[in-house]
Amino acid sequence: MQSHSLFLSALAAALFLVLVSAAGQVRAEFADSYSLKPAASGFTRNDGQWPPEILYRAGANGTLYWFTQDGVYLQYTRERKLAEVRATDGPASALPLPTPDEVLMLKYSYVGINPTALIQADGEQEHKSNFFLGNDPARWRTGVPTFQKIIYDNIYDGISLCFEALATGIDQTLLISPGADPAQVQMLVEGAADYAVDETGGVRIETPWGIIVQSSPHVEYVGSAQAQSALGSYVALADGSLKLTLTPAEETTGRTDRAITPTFSTYLGGSSAEIAYDLAAASTGEVYICGTTHSADFPVLNPYDNSYNSSSDLFVTKFNPAGNSLAYSTYLGGSGGEVPYALALYGAGSSAAVVLVGVTGSSNFPTLQALDAALTGASDAFVTMLASTGSALTFSTYLGGSSDETAYDVEVRCQPPCLLQDIRIFLTGSTSSSDFPVLNAFDATLSGSSDAFLTQIKLNTVFQSSLVYSTFYGGSSVETGYSVTLAPGTPLKPYITGYTASSNLPVANAYDASLDGTVDAFIAGFDVGGNGQLYALFSTYFGGVEPNPLLEGRDHGQSIVTRPNGNIVVSGTLLSNGLATQGAFDTFKSTDSSDAFVAEFTPLAASLVACTYLGGLGQEDHLFGVSGKLKLDAAGNVYVAGITTSPFFPTQDGFSTTLGGPADGYLVKLDPTLSTMKYGTYIGGSAADKAVAVSVDPSGCAYVCGSTGSSNFPIVAPYDGTNNSNDAFLTKICIPQFVCGDADGNGSVSIGDAVYIINYIFAGGPAPSPIAAGDTDCSGSISIGDAVYLINYIFAGGPAPCAGC
Repeated sequence: MQSHSLFLSALAAALFLVLVSAAGQVRAEFADSYSLKPAASGFTRNDGQWPPEILYRAGANGTLYWFTQDGVYLQYTRERKLAEVRATDGPASALPLPTPDEVLMLKYSYVGINPTALIQADGEQEHKSNFFLGNDPARWRTGVPTFQKIIYDNIYDGISLCFEALATGIDQTLLISPGADPAQVQMLVEGAADYAVDETGGVRIETPWGIIVQSSPHVEYVGSAQAQSALGSYVALADGSLKLTLTPAEETTGRTDRAITPTFSTYLGGSSAEIAYDLAAASTGEVYICGTTHSADFPVLNPYDNSYNSSSDLFVTKFNPAGNSLAYSTYLGGSGGEVPYALALYGAGSSAAVVLVGVTGSSNFPTLQALDAALTGASDAFVTMLASTGSALTFSTYLGGSSDETAYDVEVRCQPPCLLQDIRIFLTGSTSSSDFPVLNAFDATLSGSSDAFLTQIKLNTVFQSSLVYSTFYGGSSVETGYSVTLAPGTPLKPYITGYTASSNLPVANAYDASLDGTVDAFIAGFDVGGNGQLYALFSTYFGGVEPNPLLEGRDHGQSIVTRPNGNIVVSGTLLSNGLATQGAFDTFKSTDSSDAFVAEFTPLAASLVACTYLGGLGQEDHLFGVSGKLKLDAAGNVYVAGITTSPFFPTQDGFSTTLGGPADGYLVKLDPTLSTMKYGTYIGGSAADKAVAVSVDPSGCAYVCGSTGSSNFPIVAPYDGTNNSNDAFLTKICIPQFVCGDADGNGSVSIGDAVYIINYIFAGGPAPSPIAAGDTDCSGSISIGDAVYLINYIFAGGPAPCAGC
C-alpha cells in the first residue's frame, strides 16, 4: 500500500510540474469566479469576415488570439455578474435579465520586427467555419479554413515565431537560425496596468481582472551547428520592453547529444555532374550504388568499361563496408545517354550480382543474351545484370517498342524452390509504344497516350533469357509504374504502384474504384492463372481532391513494399487533403503544397490500416518523380527518403534540423504503426541537395544516396571529401546507443525522466532523444502510459523499461 501511495504521489507531482510550467503559453489567474467565454481551437484565416488588419484568429483556455502583421491581441470575455447588471441597469426584476459581456484586451507588440515578415499557415484541419455577420450577404463567408499552426517567418533576421494549437493551449516557439542574434527579440505588453519578469523568466501581467502569466518562452535552434533547444527568459529593459535571453538546454538538463550522426558520408564523382538514383546494402556491409555521370574522369576501378562514352553514362560503384574505398566502379553505356533508375542485388553479400533497369537512348548500348538487341524507339528501357566482380556482364537487353519506354524499378528472385539457378526479374515503368512486347498479358493493348507496364524475365542456368509475361496496365489517359515489389510467400506475385490520370483504370477488388482528382496514385497486384496468363488480384486508386482548384489533385505512388503478414506499404507524394488517418504521425497536409505520405493497407489493399502525411511548409518529393523511396527493417519500422523545400520539415534527433539551401534531402524513420517519428533529419548543405533512395541493413542502419551541389555537405570519414561540381553522395546513418527510459538523456533513469515524458506529451516540451528512449513500455509510441510505467518501475518495483525499445 505504501508503494502504491508513493506511486500516485509521484505521478501527481509530475503532472503538477508540467501543468504549471508549459513553456511559451498563457495562463489567466483571475481571482473572481467569472467564467471566461470558451474559444475555438486552431487558427482560422481571415477571408474577409473581419477587419483587414486581422490575419488569423485562434483560441484556447478562455483566451482569444487575434494575429496582425505587427503583433498579437489577447482578448478575454466574461459574463457580468447578475448583481452588477441590476445595480447598473435599474431596479431588480422578477424576470431574468440579460448579462452583457465584458471584454479585456491586451496586445503583444514585437519591437523592431521586419515589416514584410511573411505569415504562413500549416496543417489545414478538416473542419471549416462559416461566418454570417450582419445583414449584407456580400460579407458572409463559408468554408473558411482553420490550421494547426501559423509561422511569422523571419520576423527578425534569422528568427521566426511559430504559434501552434496544442491540447494544452496555444504554444509560442521562437525558431532561431544559425548566426541569428536572440537579443533582437523584444516585446511590449500594451493594455496592462503593470507587468514584471518573475523568477522563472516568465512575465506576470497585472490587469483589472487579476494576473495573467506568460510563461518563459519556448525556444528552438533550427541550425545543425547549435543546440537543438534552449531555455528562454525575459529581461525587463528601462523602456518597459522585454528582451529575450537564452541558456542552452543542455546546460540545465544534463542532456547529452544523442542525435543521429552519419557513420560515414562521402561524395562520389568527377569534374562534371553526377546523381545517384538507387542503392542497396548487402548483409555483409558492402554498398552498391548506381547513377548517371557526365564526367570523363569519374573514378573507375576493376571496371567493365573504363571509358566515358557520351554526354551521360550510367555508373555502378561498390563501396567497402567502411565507405572509404571502392571494391569496383564502372561506366556502362553507349553513344547516347543512359539513366539507371533502380538496382537490385542477386546473391549473397560481397558476391552479389547487380541487376540494373532504366532508360537508354544509345543504339550501341551493350547487350548480351538479349531478348531484344536493338534500340527500336527514340529511347528504350534496358535490363542489365553485372557480374559480382563488376568487370563483366552476364545479361543485358533492350525492352521496348517503336516509341519510348522507361523502366523505373526492379525486383530479382530465384524461382522457388530455388534448387536450380532460375532467375526471375520483375520490372515496371512507362511505355508509349503500341507494339511494346506483350506475352500472357493482363492487357495486351496500349489504352492511352502512355501506360504502365509490368514484365517478368526468366534467366536460365546459362543466363539465356525469355519472357514469362509482359503486360500493359492503364486506362485512356496516362499511367506510369514507379515501383514493384513481391508479395510474401510463393508463388512470386508482383505488386506495383505509380500514378494514373485515367477515369477508366481497370479496377478489381478496389479499395477506391474511382479517380478522385486530376491524378491519383494506383496500387495493383497480379498473379498467373493455370493457363500462364496474368490476371489482377486487385487494382485500386488511392487519392483525393485538392481543395484549391488552381492546383488540381496530383497524387503519386512512388514506392511499394510488403510486410511478412501481407500488408502493403506505399509512399509517395500528395496534393490532396483528408487522406491521413486518426492517430497517424501527421494528419494535416501543408497548405497549397505537396506533402510526402506513407500509407499501409491490409493484404490485397482491401482496407486502409494507416496513412500519414510527411512535410512542412514547402514541397516534398514533387521535384523528382522517383524520389521518396521507402524500406522496412526487421522490426517493421519504416524508412523514407526524399526531397524537401520546406523550412519546417519535421525533424527528430536529426544531425541537421534546418533547411540549408533551396532544397535538401531528408531521411525519416517511423514506427511500424506510422504514429511516431523515431528520427528525422535534413541531409544537405547550402546548395540544392536531393535524397533519392534509401536502403537498410540487418542492423537497422540506413543508407541514403542522391546528389548534392553543396561544398559544405555533411562529410564524415569519406572516400572523397571534395565536391567537384554537382556530385553524387552516399551517407550511412545508425541510431546511437541509449538507455531505455532515460528520456532526458542524463545517463540514468529517475523520476526526472517521467516528468520529461509528461512535459513532452502535455506541454510541448522537447522530445526524448532518441525518441525510442521514452517508449518505456515498448508499445511503439509515447503516451502517458510510458510515464506511468516508469513511475511504477521506480517507486513500486514494477518491471524495468523494456530492453528492446
